[in-house]
Amino acid sequence: ARPLLQVGDHTRLDTRTLTVTVNGRAFPITQNGVGCVYTVNPVTLEVADQGGQLSFSLNTMAGCSWSAASSVSWITIATPAGSGGGSISLQVAANVGGDVRQGFVTVAGQRVTITQRRG
Repeated sequence: ARPLLQVGDHTRLDTRTLTVTVNGRAFPITQNGVGCVYTVNPVTLEVADQGGQLSFSLNTMAGCSWSAASSVSWITIATPAGSGGGSISLQVAANVGGDVRQGFVTVAGQRVTITQRRG
């Protein structure tokens, strides 16, 4: 059987409603907004022993909020929270005399691995 009413995909975050009136009787229809989906690119970064600035992109819809956290003290996140997609900048401290080391930045549940060469 073919549906009597067909509602198109809803690609925004907000909820939308529609009222259909049939023979004087109102039937409200509510369609929830989509949830936020996050992706990062690239998922791995390498940096020289002297450290420096790195960045990766976060893709999501406008209005989707996020926060970022580093697993190690030698990686500092320039903007630890925001909304919508964009570039996430990191500052990596120098690896003076140490072995190769690895840390992680997690943004909205997505993990980026940073590997730094030995000093």
